[in-house]
Amino acid sequence: MKYNILDKEETDTDIIVSISPDEAEYAKLKDKVTLEYKQKATITGFRKGKAPIQMVLDKYEKDIFLDSYEVNMRKALEFLEENGITSKFLPDLLEYKEDKIKLRFYKDIEVILPESCIKIDRELNKSAIEKIEALTFKLTDDDVVKLIDNILSQITYRVSELLIDRYTEEEFSESTQKIEKLGLVLADYISSIGLTEEQYKANIRKKVVRDIIFSFFIKEYNKKKNLTINDNIYSEFKKHNSIKVPIKELKDNVNVNYYLEMYLTLSDIINK
Repeated sequence: MKYNILDKEETDTDIIVSISPDEAEYAKLKDKVTLEYKQKATITGFRKGKAPIQMVLDKYEKDIFLDSYEVNMRKALEFLEENGITSKFLPDLLEYKEDKIKLRFYKDIEVILPESCIKIDRELNKSAIEKIEALTFKLTDDDVVKLIDNILSQITYRVSELLIDRYTEEEFSESTQKIEKLGLVLADYISSIGLTEEQYKANIRKKVVRDIIFSFFIKEYNKKKNLTINDNIYSEFKKHNSIKVPIKELKDNVNVNYYLEMYLTLSDIINK
């Protein structure tokens, strides 16, 4: 489907773009979707597929709109990618009309590694280092978090504040739902751990920044150092975590691979 770029605003971290579908092609798309609903519509007084179009539109208006929206958005993103506007992060939908789509794309995060080695005090980070070397560390462990914060303080990065805001709100919403499922009131829970809501959100925001930047840092660091996961590392991971599944299955597990990518990075840094 053809589109026209109506407007484009670009900053160091974001691109906001408005596009419109070709009017005739969008009309064809909607007619096609409407016809599909007409053919399967069950409306009293008419044989299947024989109801007047207007009655089909009246009954399935929302469904027709949503199906047309899904195709329109997919085609729009393909068009923008062909024109060099894309991102590893899902764009924000700022406005949607049948004749206009407005999206915010977040540019890929930039992580600049220091020219000199990242310095870690082995004595101060002793407990975290022991967990890393034993392949039993967790990102939620306080000592590991402290070590990662130390590493991130030594690198330079660029990331959209709006992207951080979006992920912070998503994390806050998920956290709220988990707390409420336990039968607790969010305000009471936050108060019970000695925080205000503002402080609670600030902690979530800090975690979001850490998670986003660290994931990009790992990729850049391992690429620069030519660090790759081999069968020995998978075997060590199995042994230390009492895992019985074959290495082949571990290689297909995204979470395991990300964990081992982290291990490669952290292990290399602490052994410099």
